[in-house]
Amino acid sequence: MEQQPRTPQNGGEHPAANSYGTDDPSDQTRIEGARTAASAERRRNRAELERLVELGLSPDAAETVIEYERAHADQRATRAAPDQRVGQELLPYQAPRIYVSDLAAAEAGRLHGRWIDAAAPLPEIQEEIVALLAASPVPNADRFVIDDHRGFLGYEPNEHTPIAIIAKIANNIEQFGAAYAAFLSVIDTNDLDLLDRFSDLYIGSFATREEWARSVGRDLGWQEQLDRVVDPLLRPHLTIDYRAFGESHHEGWDVVEGSDGKIHVFMR
Repeated sequence: MEQQPRTPQNGGEHPAANSYGTDDPSDQTRIEGARTAASAERRRNRAELERLVELGLSPDAAETVIEYERAHADQRATRAAPDQRVGQELLPYQAPRIYVSDLAAAEAGRLHGRWIDAAAPLPEIQEEIVALLAASPVPNADRFVIDDHRGFLGYEPNEHTPIAIIAKIANNIEQFGAAYAAFLSVIDTNDLDLLDRFSDLYIGSFATREEWARSVGRDLGWQEQLDRVVDPLLRPHLTIDYRAFGESHHEGWDVVEGSDGKIHVFMR
């Protein structure tokens, strides 16, 4: 996803432009191929960067190691890879964040990017992106790409997701947790107004669908209604199948299983 950062000077987006810099189809094909290869290389380098950081290196030191090893591949010593699953389990909870790469540097074969706190105020995120591009090893870098993300609890920003939407979603996930991430699956996440309606539409979170169904029954007084309309001789033998109600779909509610294993319920 190529994006233009908002600059402190005018706060506006750069106008759309031909990102290839040429109208020649053969040149565009060659450039697109180079971009695809650069994207794959960024992903490999980023995985190695995270591995080295988990082993205790600073990000700058890790990047130096990666560049050295890439330049001296024939001299690279064989290293045993750590158990990634164990490493991930030991990592503490991390707030929503995005990995922003300098696209011009990537196309030049250079690794230049950083993790950014996605729940920070939007101007701060934009300032970090501007600073990233200002420190680019490639002159006049003005394009960036969102390569990766962490901590969004099941929500998947795509290559077209604007920074403003990512920031709002990340901030709400920090505030409301997995219930908000579940909410995102039932709304249009491109609608900034809908993103702020969580509190209006959220009914509650439950361990199971049956537990939710029983809460509906209590709120609507189903047992009391049966007491009023059913013959007293029959009433002790009449029960409500809450499990069946909870497993079926009904107009008026969106029932979503969240990344935390709970059932999150919203009004439609």
